[in-house]
Amino acid sequence: MKTYRTLFHILSGLLLLALLAQATPAIADDDSTDYVPGEVVIYLRNGADLPAIAAAFNLNPAPLDQFGNRPIYRMAMLGSGTPPQRAEALEADQRVRFAEPNYLFQVPEGRPRGKTPWAGGGTSDNYTNQWAVGPMRLNEAHTVTKGNSSIVVAVLDNGIDPTQPKMAGNLV
Repeated sequence: MKTYRTLFHILSGLLLLALLAQATPAIADDDSTDYVPGEVVIYLRNGADLPAIAAAFNLNPAPLDQFGNRPIYRMAMLGSGTPPQRAEALEADQRVRFAEPNYLFQVPEGRPRGKTPWAGGGTSDNYTNQWAVGPMRLNEAHTVTKGNSSIVVAVLDNGIDPTQPKMAGNLV
C-alpha cells in the first residue's frame, strides 16, 4: 500500500509539472518583451551604493522591493528608455553585479547568463544564511519537527546544486 501511495504522489507531481509547463509561457531569450514596463532588477556589490546608483541612472530612489536582505532590488525607472536599455547601462557600472528588466513568469535564477548567478548556495554557512530562511520561519519550524522518514516530499525547483552538503544523499 505504501508503495502505491508513493507512486501516486510521484505521478501526481509529474502531471502537475506537465500542466504548469503548458500554462506558463516560456521566455525565449534575453531580447524578450515579457517584462514589467518601467522596472529593472539590480544586484549591487554593496547595498550602500543604492542612492548613488538610483541618482546616476534615473531610478526612483525608493526600491519597489528587495530580495530578502541581499542587495538585490526591484526599481522603478524614471524618464524615458526601455528596461533592457537601462539594464545594459547599469551593468556597465562597476558597483552593479547584474541588472535586467523585471521579467514576467520567470525567477532571476532561471535566466541563462554567463555572469554572476543570483542564487546563494555554496557552503553550509551560505545555505543557512539564505534570505528565505527568515520569511519561511524555518528555525521555528525545526523546533516543532525535523521531518519524518516515512513521508515523501517532492520539491519542484528550477535547479539544484548536487554538491551542496545538505543535499548529499537526499536527492532522487
